[in-house]
Amino acid sequence: MPNTPRKNRIFLETYIFWALLSLFNFDFLCPLALPFLILMYVQFLPFLFPPIIFSLICTGLITILGRRYLPLKIHRVLPLLANFVFLMALIPGANTYKNILINQQLTGHTPDCVDYGSFWRSSFYSDRNFFGNAIYEEKGKVYLWSYRERKFFEAQPDLARNFTCRK
Repeated sequence: MPNTPRKNRIFLETYIFWALLSLFNFDFLCPLALPFLILMYVQFLPFLFPPIIFSLICTGLITILGRRYLPLKIHRVLPLLANFVFLMALIPGANTYKNILINQQLTGHTPDCVDYGSFWRSSFYSDRNFFGNAIYEEKGKVYLWSYRERKFFEAQPDLARNFTCRK
């Protein structure tokens, strides 16, 4: 297997990058510590698939362009740069995709108020049960957004007090 030490270094740098990121959200640490726990996140693949593809394309372009045009000295940081680009493409990509889906779901509705935050905020608070990803009220009913289902579902009205509604 040619170039094995380099592959190990790339793997190690990638692992360290995501481990450091997990310090901001311990949910990211579970699959790093015990890879079989990634199965917990399979339920979100229908939502995450388009943003991940977008991020992989961006990462591939940066890697190809970096290897071609950057000086050899900088090639050592390409794994770190690739992981950073993946993350920086994933978050706005997922946020844009979420906004598109939410706007499609709200078409034909006349909500009294709507509240939703960024994808980053939702992923940061993913382990807290009191936090909702998005909410809207219509005709006295409260609807919460589900990343797993990629749609709104009817919820208990008392959950609305956790949100600041925008009219």
